Amino acid sequence: MTMSRERPRGIQIAKALALGGAALLVLIGYRRMNAEAAAMRNASEEVRQCQRLVAEIAQLQELPQFAALEADTAKTIRERIEAATLAARLPAGSLVRIEPQSPMRLGDFEYRVWATRLELSNVTLRQITEFSHALADEQRGLTVRDLRLWSTASESTAGASETWSAEATLTQVTFSPKSR
Repeated sequence: MTMSRERPRGIQIAKALALGGAALLVLIGYRRMNAEAAAMRNASEEVRQCQRLVAEIAQLQELPQFAALEADTAKTIRERIEAATLAARLPAGSLVRIEPQSPMRLGDFEYRVWATRLELSNVTLRQITEFSHALADEQRGLTVRDLRLWSTASESTAGASETWSAEATLTQVTFSPKSR
């Protein structure tokens, strides 16, 4: 009789140990799952922070690297255009139009853009390039943007030096707090 009692008691102990081991494995798995879920939540939050920072960097990259504290006067801009015309050796009458535009705020930022539209006619690509470089001045926030070219060549000028017409926008970026 002692043998039969030990056997069921041994089986009961084995069952209890197996059940305890299974419960321990479930508990370990549950804790591991919770730790993984927390790590995933942290990683998701870090991804959101990275996306926010990338968007902020992209916005900041659009800001000017140089800006003047005050916009140049119309007279100063005209003098700069005339000096660039001489530097690029543009032919007389090739500067067709100088058209100042209204200043515009640069998004929600503390900057304004002052633009002057320029039109050139019968100039070479070299002259357009030299003219554009002579106009630009990073320290004053001046740059040439929106350069558009079109050919003025006709059959009667075939074989002559290739000339172009161009429309460029000279912009000046100024620091201008919104309270102004």
